[in-house]
This record gives sequence, C-alpha cells and structure tokens, in this order.
Amino acid sequence: MCRFNPPSASRYSKLSNAELNLVIAEIEKIDTSVVVFDPCSNWAQGGPIIEREKIELHFDVDEEYWEADTLETKDYELWTMVYGDTPLVAAMRCYAEHVARGNAT
Repeated sequence: MCRFNPPSASRYSKLSNAELNLVIAEIEKIDTSVVVFDPCSNWAQGGPIIEREKIELHFDVDEEYWEADTLETKDYELWTMVYGDTPLVAAMRCYAEHVARGNAT
C-alpha cells in the first residue's frame, strides 16, 4: 500500500519557512548562528539537496500547488509525497518527511 500524503498529512506542512529552514539545517548539520541558511527560498542551498536526494517536482495545474516526491525506490511504502506553494518549500518538506521516516541518503 502506498503512503500518499494529502496536503495536511505531512508533519511539516504547518511549519513556517523559517521553522522548516531550521529543521533542514539540523538534518544537514549546519550551524545557523554562523551562516544564513534558507533552502526554502534560496536555490543555491535547496537545489543541491533536491539533486542529491533525487526529489521530483511537479506542478498540479488543477490544484495550483507544487508536489514533491521521492519515488526513487521500488518499495512504495518508502514513497514520500508532500505539497507546497513553491517548488523549494515542497521539496524541503519532502526531504524533512523522508528523513523523519529514515529514508534519506
């Protein structure tokens, strides 16, 4: 059975961008007292995570939001899909959710 996450199901869907940035900084072991880290808005910071984690991005034209998923596995139980207003926010939510499930590289 597939774990499909409707927009409200992700544990990170209600976080502000600043809060989500802190979650990602913790995952990436980045000291935010030394560097400004904003992967939810900065492609130079979020882009490498998207590439490394093979996060796929899609825009849903009917619902008008971005979808991000990590369907790089044949095991659909490990599939993570989340949503966001921007591609970076969707991707960072997806990454955080994927790591929380113990699936990140």
